[in-house]
Parts: sequence; C-alpha cells; structure tokens
Amino acid sequence: MCIRDSPRTAPTGTRQPTVARAHDEFCDVVEAVPTALLMINQTGLIVQVNAELARLFGYARDDLLGEKVEILVPERFRSVPPELRRQYLSAPEACRVGAGFDLSGLRKDRSEFPIDIGLNPVKTDEGQFAIPRRG
Repeated sequence: MCIRDSPRTAPTGTRQPTVARAHDEFCDVVEAVPTALLMINQTGLIVQVNAELARLFGYARDDLLGEKVEILVPERFRSVPPELRRQYLSAPEACRVGAGFDLSGLRKDRSEFPIDIGLNPVKTDEGQFAIPRRG
C-alpha cells in the first residue's frame, strides 16, 4: 500500500535514516494486516491498495490504482454524489459507511460479497485523503 521513496536496503556499511526505516516498517505492517485497506483522494481515485484488498476483490494492485473507488461496489451503491465526498473531506471524521444497510463489494469477476466499511480521514502534505477499510 505504501509508496516507497527509498531503497529497501541501504548500501553495505551504512544505515538507512531512521525516518526511511520507520516508513518501510510501517509499509510492511500495512501489507501484513489481514484487513483490506485502500486510500482514495479528494476526487475518489484509488491512490493506495494493500495486498489483502487486491486479493479480496480479485484485482492486481496496478489494475486498481488510478481507478474510481466505485469500481469496487455494485451499481446500486454508486449513487453517492461527489458533493458528499467533498463534504466529508472538508470536515472528516472516522465513521462507518452504510450503517444499517447490507452493503456489497464487487469483485473483478463481477461476483458480489457482503462488506462493512469504515472510513478514516488522513491528512498529508498532498491534501486530505480517506481510507475506506473493510469491517
């Protein structure tokens, strides 16, 4: 899920800077988590995906990057207007999406499966993002 700016290993005889090493370790944790995670930007484009989400939905990671998040939900759940996404990102807080509804995810093979979605905001130097997570 993490974009690695630095090489995984430092040249022989040197140590990676603490920040780079911590970043790599964090990326390893996100990849190892058995929870499907992705990150979307303000326009709903998928910018990060962990291995579990790609596996669960049947996609290669590269097939999802740059796609609208709606690719992962059946047509009947795609009616959330972009304005609601903008409103959420202007005043974000952690929440459950679709509480009280039976939501479904849509795999690459077009089969559906039940999902619970939590939404968590993340602010970076590049702007406000949302991390929808399964369950």
